Amino acid sequence: NTNSLNPAKNRMMAFTISVVGLAVLLFPLARMYDQHQMQEQEAGSAASAERAFWRSWNTARKTHATGKRSCQNLYFGAKWVLRRKHPWFAVFARPDGDYMNAQ
Repeated sequence: NTNSLNPAKNRMMAFTISVVGLAVLLFPLARMYDQHQMQEQEAGSAASAERAFWRSWNTARKTHATGKRSCQNLYFGAKWVLRRKHPWFAVFARPDGDYMNAQ
């Protein structure tokens, strides 16, 4: 029956289309709002940045000590060395949560 799918003649179909349309329009806005809230919570938390720094540092040390040789491990280790020990790069590229640049 074609009248059952026609929103002009079936109020429930008009309601369903309007609810689905509203959900489609508001989903991106809700997602952006949620991402913004999460970024504010993480940016405000120095402890989470410090925790992420030490976890990444521990991963780099374990990879250096026991990891297999691969280009990925080489680049990961070189990035850490340059970001922490290079006299010029370390000034501008220190990882977030590093105790040397913690505020």
